[in-house]
Amino acid sequence: MTNYLTHKTLKIGVDCRELLPHTFTGFGRYIENFLSAQITRASQHHFILYGNQHTNFPNPNDNYTFKIIQEKNTLWWDHVAIVKTLRQDRVDLFFTPYDKIPINAPCPVVMTIHDLLYQYVSDLTGLKRYLYNTLYRLQRGYMARHAAQVLTVSAHSRQDIAKYYGLDASRITITHNAVSDRFNPNIATTNINQVKKKYGLTAPYIFNLNNFKPHKNPSGLIEAYAQLSTQVQQTTHLVIGGKHNAFTLPLQQRVAQLGLSDQVIFPGMIDDDDLPAIYAGAKLFVISSFYEGFGIPPLEAMACGTPVISSNATSLPEVIGNAGILVDPHNTQDIALAIDQLLHDDHLRHIKIQNGLKHVTHFSQEKVASKILHALEETAGLTGGA
Repeated sequence: MTNYLTHKTLKIGVDCRELLPHTFTGFGRYIENFLSAQITRASQHHFILYGNQHTNFPNPNDNYTFKIIQEKNTLWWDHVAIVKTLRQDRVDLFFTPYDKIPINAPCPVVMTIHDLLYQYVSDLTGLKRYLYNTLYRLQRGYMARHAAQVLTVSAHSRQDIAKYYGLDASRITITHNAVSDRFNPNIATTNINQVKKKYGLTAPYIFNLNNFKPHKNPSGLIEAYAQLSTQVQQTTHLVIGGKHNAFTLPLQQRVAQLGLSDQVIFPGMIDDDDLPAIYAGAKLFVISSFYEGFGIPPLEAMACGTPVISSNATSLPEVIGNAGILVDPHNTQDIALAIDQLLHDDHLRHIKIQNGLKHVTHFSQEKVASKILHALEETAGLTGGA
């Protein structure tokens, strides 16, 4: 690994607006894991963490400064307020978890493009979708080409960015997402039981974490569960966690039609502090998405010692490797067979649990934060290539 030059301390601004209290978002987890890593907290560089009135800043650290910039209008924050503040603070480099950069930033900007979901999934159709995608692609592509460096979380996303934004793949650095050490196989049984009681989970369960949008394919998972034997359904429930929205009710109605309202549980938003215990308490975790730019939840489940069944779509095979069982998300019978097998084959469960625990070490906070920090230093000219 390249030795970092230590003769210069950078002043690095970080957009931390996605750090919200008791709320799980992919952007938030990405920034949280970077800021929580020891390599970042012990860095010689100074970080100015910019948030808004909703930001839940991390624990204090000697090389962290917290700044709140009121956000009444996002566009104003993105392109006026932050630009003015970066100039006042004489920041050397600005790091953002979003696929957008402040126009006229007074310093180099490193941006993160997690995925290009909008190219594959949209609530719009026809001409409206074409116009939205075209305008969004032009705008975000322009920003990507004018960023000092672009980070992304998977090879699949890097291919999409190069394809749709006309960006040379050599300018796109894969840093992956990290798994916090909060997720581990040593969660206390008393904690697991308390959290299960909090969410009304009275039986062994299969767990899925979802925002209920169609590309997450919750309906496919429900249909697969419906194909399991009555005995399995009576003894092992399906728990689909996530904040309820307009997509939830049709799923609940379908569950009722299937006569599974007592077996398929929708506990709502899972408090971020409770997630490790929820993962650890599950018999297995299933992610049935049609599209993922990365997919953090299955890795968090593995880290808690829970075996994983994953869709074989987009980035997920790259992320999961051979640590989980890969299935066709379009084939509900394929999903059902994998669930049934993992519930009843103790030897296979043991293998997948052990493979998962080994696999997630490649996505530790320290390893991922080290890659991000190296990319920031490289952008500022402090390092050579890897």
